[in-house]
Amino acid sequence: VDADQCPDAALRLPGDTDCGEVQDVFLNRLGLTWTDAVALLGAHTVGRGSSDFSGHDGIWVDTNQEATIFDKRYYEEVLRRAWRPRNEGTTLQDWTWGGGNNGSPRFMLNTDMCLLFDIETTFPCCSRTDLTRNDGSNQCDTNNSVLRGTECGRTTNEEAAAAVLLFADQRDDNA
Repeated sequence: VDADQCPDAALRLPGDTDCGEVQDVFLNRLGLTWTDAVALLGAHTVGRGSSDFSGHDGIWVDTNQEATIFDKRYYEEVLRRAWRPRNEGTTLQDWTWGGGNNGSPRFMLNTDMCLLFDIETTFPCCSRTDLTRNDGSNQCDTNNSVLRGTECGRTTNEEAAAAVLLFADQRDDNA
């Protein structure tokens, strides 16, 4: 069976805009919990986004080689990087990190970021305003945007946030 024989198959997956998409598909339609939904989104650790298909280009982990390994790296990446908006003001808005990509563009979708951060009310923001590049500049800043003083707030969805921390094997000192 291919896309021609099942034309609406892509509609079965959450869109890329926000956690409402995740809730609608995984919780409302499939009856899963937020912990289950966060576990399923961990599949982003494998593979890549393609501008030819989704419009989003990049990988969710450090290297193309790591993108072939199913592990907990996706969850660790959400936590460890200074994620800032990319393609602001377009339907393809997603998140990139403030460091060098070394030929492997890294990104997160809104549906990834909203699991841990309140990107609805604090947008535009940066997930880690405490990180700097090798030259001392803040990873949240670009030529077009200065976000070093605008940290993304924490999501109010405690179950989703707890699941990200659990799957990354980290504990929440703020709980």
